[in-house]
Amino acid sequence: MTDFNTPLPDVDKAGVLKHIPHRDPFLFVDSLHDIKAFTHAVGHYHMHANHQFYEGHFPNNPITPGVITCEALAQTAALLLAYSSDLAAEKYDVFLMGINKARFKKPVFGDSHLSLQIDLIGHKKFVWISKCAARVGDDLVVACELSAMLRPKSVDDGA
Repeated sequence: MTDFNTPLPDVDKAGVLKHIPHRDPFLFVDSLHDIKAFTHAVGHYHMHANHQFYEGHFPNNPITPGVITCEALAQTAALLLAYSSDLAAEKYDVFLMGINKARFKKPVFGDSHLSLQIDLIGHKKFVWISKCAARVGDDLVVACELSAMLRPKSVDDGA
């Protein structure tokens, strides 16, 4: 396990796939940068205009559902925790426990590049709280606090 606030190397797509269990079409983080173990990171995701949910949200005006942007933040927070802990996706589960203080400031349109900032602000045992902000360019689009649990997989989980 890495010490708190230790600078860590950037994570590319292969590293993302190693550290979190999410896969397309429900993977919403491409890379992780500016990483300080158990403290801070910035994820990046290109919100491709061909995502299937744009067909219904909304036709001829592709707006990303706010819950998808929250999911991108949650996946980025999970990636920061897993990478800081050096946990591989096949050895643990990450459970989103809560979304608090969510504010949707501006819409995110198809073909936008999301910057996903995570600041871990507290923890108790395996539960971590993070302050999160999603931006498109300089514009804040979503702000929230997330709580999540890292839990080792057990034999009962089918692992």
